[in-house]
Amino acid sequence: MKTRALGQSVGLVNAGNNITNKIPIPEVAKEFIRAEKSDNTRRSYASDVRILADWCRDRGYQPFRLAAGQLAEFLASQASSDVKAMTIVRRVAAVRHAYRVLELPDPFDQAARSTLAGIRNKLGTAVEPSAPLLAVDLLKIIDAIPYAGTNQARDFRDRALLLLGFAGALRRSELVALDVDDLQFCPEGLRLTIRRSKTDQAGQSAVIAVPYGSKSPRTCPVVAVTRWLRFAHIISGAVFLAVQGRQELGERLAGSAIGQILKRRVEGAGLPANTYSAHSLRSGFLTSSAEAGASIWSMMDTSRHRSVETLRSYVRSAKLFSDYAGKGLL
Repeated sequence: MKTRALGQSVGLVNAGNNITNKIPIPEVAKEFIRAEKSDNTRRSYASDVRILADWCRDRGYQPFRLAAGQLAEFLASQASSDVKAMTIVRRVAAVRHAYRVLELPDPFDQAARSTLAGIRNKLGTAVEPSAPLLAVDLLKIIDAIPYAGTNQARDFRDRALLLLGFAGALRRSELVALDVDDLQFCPEGLRLTIRRSKTDQAGQSAVIAVPYGSKSPRTCPVVAVTRWLRFAHIISGAVFLAVQGRQELGERLAGSAIGQILKRRVEGAGLPANTYSAHSLRSGFLTSSAEAGASIWSMMDTSRHRSVETLRSYVRSAKLFSDYAGKGLL
């Protein structure tokens, strides 16, 4: 079987009938099965299954009929190839998800379970986070974006994108998914509807407040979004579009472009760009808010974190020295 088909099977059962020889899943259910995971997760899972398929092909194994101990062997080979522990954890999840969708016995046997535990203990599962883009640095970046340059479309878009992404503590997927209908301008600023997010796959949606900026119209997220929509003549559909050439607008901006845009603008302001990613806008808002003394509850209202413990890490990082328990003792 082709590797491509194996990858598709994880994104959901397109190749399932050929593998299992079972009664096919009803067509009416397939679309909902595909929607069980987010687009990003499906892409990652498909890639992980393709890696397993290639590994199995080289050894004469069948990726969807793994014998006892073969998944453990795969995991050990991944660790020996310097694959990070968290990536290996995700690959286990991808394989188990594919087997579950195809109604096959779970291949995560005791040998695989023990191997994964050893990998996590030996390699560790800490993730090296990207640096938060603090408010003071964001203001420098916005100040470096010209208002009358030769690439006005990109300038207006990037200014609105960065300011709104920061002010709303938005994930990149949430930022690019915004439609004009999700924006409600009001006297206080902007009511922003987040239709779906990483922690809201059921699409219950949430509404957050983005007030007018207090420093300058130039750094106000509401003003920046208004100016971008007016400049680009956008009255419906996607808020943020790709820009082709200098002025020509394309389709909805891809999530992968957010990090590239941020890095380019960071470099344009003369700041080091290699430590930042798209997540730096969200983490920068939370860290800056904690430094400014915002309560963890108000931060959760904007960030929509469901766990206080997750959000507490940002507060702890921001107040590492100011809240030191031994202050004044020595």
